[in-house]
Amino acid sequence: MIRWATGYFEEKQVPSPRTSIEWLLAHLLDIRRLDLYLQFDRPLSSTDLDTLRPMIRRRASHEPLQYITGETSFMGCTIRVTPDVLIPREETEQLVDLLLRHTAEYENQPLKVLDLGTGSGCIPIALKKHRPHWEVFAADVSEKALKVARQNANLNQTDITLFRGDLFRQETLTIQAWDLIVTNPPYIPDTDAPTLEKQVRNYEPHLALFHPDPAALADEIFSLCIRTDARLYMECNDQFAALHVSRAASFGLGLMTAKDLDGKTRFLLPAKVFEEAG
Repeated sequence: MIRWATGYFEEKQVPSPRTSIEWLLAHLLDIRRLDLYLQFDRPLSSTDLDTLRPMIRRRASHEPLQYITGETSFMGCTIRVTPDVLIPREETEQLVDLLLRHTAEYENQPLKVLDLGTGSGCIPIALKKHRPHWEVFAADVSEKALKVARQNANLNQTDITLFRGDLFRQETLTIQAWDLIVTNPPYIPDTDAPTLEKQVRNYEPHLALFHPDPAALADEIFSLCIRTDARLYMECNDQFAALHVSRAASFGLGLMTAKDLDGKTRFLLPAKVFEEAG
């Protein structure tokens, strides 16, 4: 099955064809991918095959694996995903890890943290797991995304506050002052959509991926940070990072950049987390 499906996915130009069938089989059999090779002579039952065939057809159409299996992992948490939310990515895990390391000395303080555009809720859930003393809030403009985020908060037994908020109606987000704002906003220009893989542009929510003017959207985030006296942790398009730092400075917001594991300037961080008096 692994050999056949790998060849079939190659014909369909599916990214990572062998990993794709390994992932689907491991999910189907509820085992680790390594166990596929430790149990290589395990026969597949007719029930297994009946379940697997439609999964293979969906993957051959370039549907993301996470939507087919219905879940993924994010910083040790199980996160359910649907086409209503962006699939959590490794870069966003890196953003959360940077935030946690950058604020380690405040882990026992009741900081108020807002995740802006929460999607699946992966960021606030991971933060609450690692910082139980923090008051973690999460906002999204999409009610469908908030429904998924609530399910994930319950699944991971995390006490976070979810609410509908719109960056372009900032009164919905200024319900209190925030100590930290973390966000992975839509930062791909609309004009770049045709360059992305089918599994991204044809399946993931465009509202969470694309924006006609990512720089203007970032300006709104900088404005919110100033209005609520918040420090910002933000994932961004590496092509806009330097521009963001310059424009943030014009708002009076001091930022610095950090690179992801691929060496791309992917993150905006506070130049200083808190003043010494804080």
